[in-house]
Amino acid sequence: MPGFEGRGTQLVLVAIISSLIALVTVIGVYHGVGKHASTLSDSDLHQALMAFYTSQIFYKLTINSTKISVILLYRRIFTNILPFRRLTSAVMIYISLYATASILATIFQCTPIKRAFDHEIEGHCLNTTTFWFVNAINNILTDLITLALPQRLIYQLQMRRRVKVGLYSIFGLGLL
Repeated sequence: MPGFEGRGTQLVLVAIISSLIALVTVIGVYHGVGKHASTLSDSDLHQALMAFYTSQIFYKLTINSTKISVILLYRRIFTNILPFRRLTSAVMIYISLYATASILATIFQCTPIKRAFDHEIEGHCLNTTTFWFVNAINNILTDLITLALPQRLIYQLQMRRRVKVGLYSIFGLGLL
């Protein structure tokens, strides 16, 4: 992906904007997200489900654009290592394709779409529990891959051990 490295800042902005938009969850909490559905009025249940549906879309956009921006940062640090560039390109392509697929699956999880937040409408939905587990597994694996990408290059750097430990620690903060 030649010339793509400068897009890291733009992707961070996408992640920040998506995070702010995902604050729609706060509206959902106001309307009862986290409470048992049987304790909510029909209006609150509808609003809570709509907020949850919307926040899931932006959550997926946020988490995946953040991973790609971290990988672009790695590419700016380790600029002239062709195998690393190829590997990071492959990982970014995978993350982008999965992000697109999971966002589309979230948007179109029900037929008709409104059924995702209005259960009185006739139709059908994906098995969301299975979808959430698959999404969680994918996110954990891509997090680990993203964290592992620079480890070998850090090991090969010609610097004092103490500095390397510091670099490992900084990159390892992503585990938190």
